[in-house]
Amino acid sequence: MIDINQIKKNQLIIDKKNLEDIDQFTLIRFHVGDKNYAVDIKNVHEILESIDYTPYPEKLNNHIGILNVRGEIIPLIQFDKNFSFNKKDKFKIIILEFETGKLNAIKTDKVHKCTQKSKFLIAGQTINLNGIPSFYIDESNFENLFKETA
Repeated sequence: MIDINQIKKNQLIIDKKNLEDIDQFTLIRFHVGDKNYAVDIKNVHEILESIDYTPYPEKLNNHIGILNVRGEIIPLIQFDKNFSFNKKDKFKIIILEFETGKLNAIKTDKVHKCTQKSKFLIAGQTINLNGIPSFYIDESNFENLFKETA
């Protein structure tokens, strides 16, 4: 006979060697011009190498164009409106997906994977990732970045 209560107790036991990893976040750090940003890897849908995009006729709050990724149309965003990319420049695109399910693409210079050992991360705080201060982004402050820079 299977003891359901014993199974529940076993599921609640935390392996001591994994206890250290509970407070560890994996973040993606990316550069746009001379600024650094970080986002939790769980919000990263995918990272693409330079691909063609369709530019908007005018810039709209840092929205510079749209991407067609396997039939899905995704808005392309540039955080630093003063930093200009040439079409020939190498760049990467990070596609973010938050809990709303809406996809947004960010045009970046470089992308790095980092781990951050912290009890918690607060949206909008500057965190130290491998000695580099980076602005932490999550769903709550993502849209506000464009209101501030517009």
